[in-house]
Amino acid sequence: MKNIIFRADENLIEEARIMAAREQTSLNAKFCSWLENYVQGQKRTEDALELISDLRSRYSTSGHNFTRDEMNDR
Repeated sequence: MKNIIFRADENLIEEARIMAAREQTSLNAKFCSWLENYVQGQKRTEDALELISDLRSRYSTSGHNFTRDEMNDR
């Protein structure tokens, strides 16, 4: 694992440490969790946009705008 250094207001850091302790974890563990979610969130966004692009290339509505009833018709 790699170490990194951040600068933040010392009062904010202390409050974050207290909150983490209440959750029975460490500030480092909370940051690692946040970092993982941040990266995964970006990946999910990219995957969704890729899927939309793929679907658009395979399917066409030929410019037809569907009505609400048409979209809900089963």
